[in-house]
Amino acid sequence: MSNPDRCEICPLIENGVCSRQGTVCQITCIVYDMEVRYQGEADRPLHHRIKEHLRAARNPPAYPNNSLGHHYAEQHPNVPPKVKIMILDSKRSTVKKEDVGGNMHTQTETITKR
Repeated sequence: MSNPDRCEICPLIENGVCSRQGTVCQITCIVYDMEVRYQGEADRPLHHRIKEHLRAARNPPAYPNNSLGHHYAEQHPNVPPKVKIMILDSKRSTVKKEDVGGNMHTQTETITKR
């Protein structure tokens, strides 16, 4: 999403926007003030991955291998998902650099968010 003000996912993210790629994030279920945390990594935009998790939480049988869907099936059947998300790590950029001999190298810089 390019406009965080109109995004349904961005308000769930405590420290960033959903357009970020290459993230490690923590999803915390906050239904009934329970705080159950799941961590995962996604190379795709965070928006796409979070939407998958929310679909799995709403319809667990359709996503049998999704940990959040499994949690909702076991702990909160027929309850709408209520989560908060924190970005833990992210790849900032992939940079192509040319060395002295003219050879190209790809370097990924990683930053850690804590």
